[in-house]
Amino acid sequence: MASSTPTLPKSLTTENRVLHKLMCSKDRNPIIFTLKEEDFSDIYRRLLFLGFESLTKKNTKFDDVMVLKEAKLISKFPDDEKKRLENIWSEIAAGAGTPNIEDEVKDLKRYTLKRQLVELSSSSLAESKKDVPDIGKIITEANDARLGKVTVIESFDDALDDYKKMENEKIKVNDGRVLGASLVFEEFDNETSGVVGGEIAVIAGRPGAGKSAYLVQIAMENAKRGKRCLYFSLEMLRQEVIDRILAHFYADNSRFYSAPRPENIQEITQKVDGLKSLPINIYDNIFDIDQIISNIYYHKEIAKTEFVIIDYLQLIDVKKSFPTDNSRVSYISRQLKIASQQANIPIIIGSQFSRATEHREDQRPMLSDLRDSGSIEQDASVVLALHQHDVYKQLDNEESFVNESERNKKITDSIIMLKNRKGRSFFNLDVIFYPEKSTFDLKK
Repeated sequence: MASSTPTLPKSLTTENRVLHKLMCSKDRNPIIFTLKEEDFSDIYRRLLFLGFESLTKKNTKFDDVMVLKEAKLISKFPDDEKKRLENIWSEIAAGAGTPNIEDEVKDLKRYTLKRQLVELSSSSLAESKKDVPDIGKIITEANDARLGKVTVIESFDDALDDYKKMENEKIKVNDGRVLGASLVFEEFDNETSGVVGGEIAVIAGRPGAGKSAYLVQIAMENAKRGKRCLYFSLEMLRQEVIDRILAHFYADNSRFYSAPRPENIQEITQKVDGLKSLPINIYDNIFDIDQIISNIYYHKEIAKTEFVIIDYLQLIDVKKSFPTDNSRVSYISRQLKIASQQANIPIIIGSQFSRATEHREDQRPMLSDLRDSGSIEQDASVVLALHQHDVYKQLDNEESFVNESERNKKITDSIIMLKNRKGRSFFNLDVIFYPEKSTFDLKK
């Protein structure tokens, strides 16, 4: 007696909700990046997902009409099957979306696992000895997708082999030095070998000390060397970041761009066009830690991003609730450290110091001033502190900016190496900060 074909577990409702979310979401890339073709149970929904995936990889804007058209091109269906595809797409478009896409994706992954287990159990003994996938591997992969982690048992020899491969991939010789993402100044790069994958570097300072300017300068110096940067601006609009990039690149006053005159428009246009090949992706509309991390994984895989900059730590949002700001920032810091290690990508992040610096006579920052920023002090491999002597005057224990005419002149600065796991710490470089050019230079 012939055995009947088993019914495979599925939830078309869940699949439709996920596809509907992809249709409606402005931030669909992280969702697409976590899904696979086999997460959809029938050929039509798989084709629609492949349509989304194909257009995403082409890095072009698209709408639901273009998705359907792309799915049809992939399918090579006859007309009657294309009509069926259109009907399903219309059904999805008219249906309800999902308020919690993360839970729906997890459900989708669970159904994928169940289908794989059913298919495995229905195979004959002869076939199982041949080509059936390993049950342990299937379960592990499903848990990885659900929990976001990888569990692999390796020997020490395997670890050493991986180490040699990683060293060969990450080593780039520049005048005899090994460089990851440069920290702009040669002495810092000599001591740190640059910031490499798995490491977090913190650029810390009090408000107005030039953190954003230094982060922009780091992005520019590395971009000029061909390193692709993913830049999250949580404080400034993208337009303001580009103002600073232009000011730094062309050594202009930033007001030339932020408050342009009609007679300068042609020159500004030419200068903007001159930067079009710079490998920088800037986002000013992503604040949630989960979305930030999803975009880090996505850009590392698709855009081949080589380092990440976040401006700045205390502005990152979290969906969970925490009893204190300290525990909230500790959670954010730990998630970024894990992402840096798993994606093998360096993350450079701005952070504010506590007000403890204001109660010292010289206002010189210390590593302990980061303790109000959760566990970032422990998670960071490198901590640089911006110490700007002329920015604040302390009057009756309240901070006061110096007047604007003084503020726009060059300012004597120190950048202090407060922590360095790979070399010398507790030394500083004397620099000059030019606020109007968003640039730090070594003091001559």
